[in-house]
Amino acid sequence: MPISNESVAGTFLRLKDTPSSYSGYASKFVSVKSGEDGLTFSDVSPSGGWTLKHVSANYTASTNEFVLADASSGAITITLPSPSANARVAVKKVDSSTNNVTVDAGTANIDGNTTFTLGTQYESYEFYCDGTNWYVL
Repeated sequence: MPISNESVAGTFLRLKDTPSSYSGYASKFVSVKSGEDGLTFSDVSPSGGWTLKHVSANYTASTNEFVLADASSGAITITLPSPSANARVAVKKVDSSTNNVTVDAGTANIDGNTTFTLGTQYESYEFYCDGTNWYVL
């Protein structure tokens, strides 16, 4: 038998950690607490959790970062963070110069190589880590 929206709402409201008012909870989502003993309201990450960084010199990226790389003053290197499962970094070359943007995996590999080069304006790639190595998506 289908559950009515009214009975679902009533069940939700009977949970002991449900707030009496939803004021201030706009644009939040409900998730189960890590101890699986209740619910919590959390913020939605902007842009799927990505942060944007504009650089024009050598830079070490952070996980979930989208790097806009400007190599107009000279070649630059973007170093990926230490490998960790499900880490991701995106890099885009934004200038029209012939200077390269090199993505360096440090102690890991990117599709079997230690570096990956972007040489064309607006060329971009997402790099995804399995915990050991990086892969171009």
